[in-house]
Amino acid sequence: MAAGRYNQHILNLAILTLEAASGAESGNAYRVTQDIRNAEVRTDCTMAGRAVQTRAFLSPSSSTLVVELSTNSGEEVPLQATLSVIGNQHVARSAGHVGPVAWVTKEPNPEGAPFFVKGAVAARVLGAAATPASDNNAYSRLAFALPASGATVTLVVQAEHTKNAGSPLASVQAAVREMDDAGIARIAAENKAWWKAFWLRSYIRLGDDVQNYWYNHPVPRNHRGEQGTWARRRTPGPLAGYSRSDERVSAPGMGKHRHVQAGFGS
Repeated sequence: MAAGRYNQHILNLAILTLEAASGAESGNAYRVTQDIRNAEVRTDCTMAGRAVQTRAFLSPSSSTLVVELSTNSGEEVPLQATLSVIGNQHVARSAGHVGPVAWVTKEPNPEGAPFFVKGAVAARVLGAAATPASDNNAYSRLAFALPASGATVTLVVQAEHTKNAGSPLASVQAAVREMDDAGIARIAAENKAWWKAFWLRSYIRLGDDVQNYWYNHPVPRNHRGEQGTWARRRTPGPLAGYSRSDERVSAPGMGKHRHVQAGFGS
């Protein structure tokens, strides 16, 4: 590996891509809803030619993402979740899988740096059997299927970093390996409680049109220049990039496609 500068930022750690494992990507249904009250993002889209519904939320206390997926198509939907390391020849990358857990790591070149950081991301599928694969360098993948019954399959992803210390790989692997339904329910409850407390810091109740005007205009325009209810604010973690404009929601790495992407860092 050629020596490179240390300013490859660790925040650009990895990308998670959810897409069809096989089958034609037909159909153009795609809708994203950011539900502020329930502190979650939901999508209705088409993958492998079938309707797929997702619900995603974050832990307020750690870099944990939970994505619940299901289909109402009445058919099994083969999908794959891929963790891809962000970086070039100036960073050390690694990827692999241990049992049902997929993982990737990234370490910027520390030459000349005042400190060094190491990052790792791990993912696991709950509710369905997953087949792992990796190139042992830049990506790690989990292939699974949404059942025709409509039952929910959950993908849990954990990202961490360390400063002037060893790799957090073992920690993220353990976090997703030990996750269960009770842990998912706890994260969902904590997430809703955190956002409820956040939004209740500022509200008014007038009972007339002035109140509607206030709620609809705290931030007049989003990053695309469109008027909307709220745009980039002091939201924590990965949600800091989300921007809402009435029925339109955009986020880093998410567009009107037949797959879903999310960026991860720590």
